[in-house]
Amino acid sequence: MRLWLKTNTVFILIATSTVATWLALLVNDQTILMPNLTGGPILAPMPAQIFLTLVPVVNLAMIFGRSLEVPMILSRRKLALLNVSLVLMALLAATSVLAGENIWQPAQWVLLQNLMLFIGLQFALMRFVTIKMASIAPTIWILICALYGHDFQAGGFQVWAFAIDQQASQVGWSTSIFIFCLGCALHLSTSTSRKFKLYNLGK
Repeated sequence: MRLWLKTNTVFILIATSTVATWLALLVNDQTILMPNLTGGPILAPMPAQIFLTLVPVVNLAMIFGRSLEVPMILSRRKLALLNVSLVLMALLAATSVLAGENIWQPAQWVLLQNLMLFIGLQFALMRFVTIKMASIAPTIWILICALYGHDFQAGGFQVWAFAIDQQASQVGWSTSIFIFCLGCALHLSTSTSRKFKLYNLGK
């Protein structure tokens, strides 16, 4: 277990998740102007904190790639379960920061909502495509939300673009939890040999 912890840089993952969440809270009121294709202003504001949410997701993708190298594949470890445990560690680290800094500001829990969404999306796609392709899916989803997710007539966002809304919603939580559970289930059900084949395709 000690070798597994060292190989997968678990402590770096926990530190990265903690620092990224803390920095996201610091830039809570900051926005970034992104192109808008739904009418209205050419540029529309996006919460800057959403990009910091991607940091743990990218880190996890790097770890997943390393865990599919030959020495780990040939071991008797249940890699899928270990990967899910890594995800839970990252979520726990983010939750601890949110609980400690903004326990009275429920809106900030949207960070955890988005983290679950992005990790679940990445896990789900890893069932069908390479890790490299799955790792960029959350970024692509953010760009799609930025381009088409604004609803200036209603003064907010489209229902499906909850990821760029700084207010957590029931639809957002339900969707994020569903995609997260679906992604974990697909990852656990994917055979090790298929993971290894997809890993080699991504080289």
